Amino acid sequence: MKYLALAALLAASACGGGGGTSGSSGLFSDHPYNAVPPTSSYTQSVIAIPNVPGAVAWSIDIGLVDGAGALYYLADKTNFGVDVVDLSANTYVTTITGTGKLAFQGNTGVSKSSGPNGILFVGTSKLYANDGNNTVKVIDLGTRTVTKSIALGGKSRADEGSYDPDDNIALIDSDSDSPVFQSFINTTTDTLIGTLKRPDATGMEDSIYVSSLHAFVQAVPVTKTNKNGEIDFIDPVAETIRNVFPMPNKCGPTGLALGPNGELLVACNDPGETYILDIGDGHTLAQINQAGGGDESAYDPATNRFYVSNSNSTSDGTKTGAPTPVFTVIDAGTKFFIENVPIEAHAHSLAAYNGRIFVPRPSLGVAVYK
Repeated sequence: MKYLALAALLAASACGGGGGTSGSSGLFSDHPYNAVPPTSSYTQSVIAIPNVPGAVAWSIDIGLVDGAGALYYLADKTNFGVDVVDLSANTYVTTITGTGKLAFQGNTGVSKSSGPNGILFVGTSKLYANDGNNTVKVIDLGTRTVTKSIALGGKSRADEGSYDPDDNIALIDSDSDSPVFQSFINTTTDTLIGTLKRPDATGMEDSIYVSSLHAFVQAVPVTKTNKNGEIDFIDPVAETIRNVFPMPNKCGPTGLALGPNGELLVACNDPGETYILDIGDGHTLAQINQAGGGDESAYDPATNRFYVSNSNSTSDGTKTGAPTPVFTVIDAGTKFFIENVPIEAHAHSLAAYNGRIFVPRPSLGVAVYK
């Protein structure tokens, strides 16, 4: 396993200096912290979802827009399934729930047994929804039915995952089992084909597949070797870790998004930092300090911007600061911070498509910004 030395990473990061004005970012720049702006350039509309708001806080996870921009899908534990939203009319359509042994666990009150959690498109006809009983539910997008349940062999929830269309393989995290492990699924037959045990890791977060590298890129918040977390490159066929980029400072990587020229945005659990790395060698292209405490992240080619759901952001970028949940907007070309848009706690899911940003807000429904 090849490791990029942390010292080399920090040295590469520090060499560029950085601008000192608010609204810019550079390599470890000294711009002032700016968690919540006085105004925002974004307007908000809301798509109503059943049982939201309700007596119990809305329990959701990953949201995705399909390749045509026609439908938005959301893992909704409160409603025991995957919500479907029509984006042409901005209206809720249905919730795909499954029945009997194919039913979702829903919100059990315990995160490690609740589901659905992560969802991922498998081509254009299927959706995988990772459930709280360590299974992957296979959804036929044409009939909007759950057709199969794939057991991964663990005891706790299956969480996030990603899809490799080159080899027809999905990677699924079981982040609440001990030890943590990852599963490889043949998406043609919808069968488990391999397991990668991760006794070094404490949890797992987002992963994406990068075709040019023929690798799953995985955010790992903490490992025994790298206390600040790391970015792993996993070979989908060999089922091994090919390379590791240790993260600097106290990042604890969570969400990932790939930019147009090999820039990897890395959201951090730490409330005061977000990074853009060169995916080739791991060196820091930019460190954005105006917000952190992030989760799901996205890149939108239509605007050439990154978006990060920093629902655990704080007023001063420290863990003791006052909570100031926002989603953060970053220019992917200049790698400069643009603005923070106020949201609310637990609004950790985010998707972006063609200039619209979708953020499920527990007090409202699916908030749409543009």
